[in-house]
Amino acid sequence: MRRTSLLTAALAFAIATQPLAQAKPDFSGTWTLDLDKSETGGPSGGGPGGARPGRGQGFPLDARFVVKQSASELSIDQQVGGNSTVTTFKLDGSESVNTGMRGGQVKSKARWDGNRLIVESTQTLNTPDGERSLDTKEIRSLAPDGTMVVERTTVTPRGTRTQKLVFKKTT
Repeated sequence: MRRTSLLTAALAFAIATQPLAQAKPDFSGTWTLDLDKSETGGPSGGGPGGARPGRGQGFPLDARFVVKQSASELSIDQQVGGNSTVTTFKLDGSESVNTGMRGGQVKSKARWDGNRLIVESTQTLNTPDGERSLDTKEIRSLAPDGTMVVERTTVTPRGTRTQKLVFKKTT
């Protein structure tokens, strides 16, 4: 009887001390780029206060990002001026296909790694020099201060570019 009680107590303690399953973060909301906290440097990266994003770098200063998230997908509506571009990712690891910023298709796979969402994408472009591919890996997370952090690495024929983009929630 005593042995059963000790075994039961040990099992109860083991269950109670197991880490609880973390809920996946919800990235839903309207976000704007925080230029002061972002690192948007050139081909080899950059630090805070480095190259400021502009129209040629894919982050116009007036851009807003509206994120909607469900259990099965995440969509990002990039709004610049009167234009809107929506990108949708399936969250089950299966392939998603979207239209890229410069045309062409972007094939992506999104997966969870703990409380971080990892999206790996390949975009194929037709250029005057022939077909080119851009491979991008984004790691999206929520910081303790409520900002959304996107660590992006892009590999192009011209080299690798790393960025740390910090977004403030506006709604």
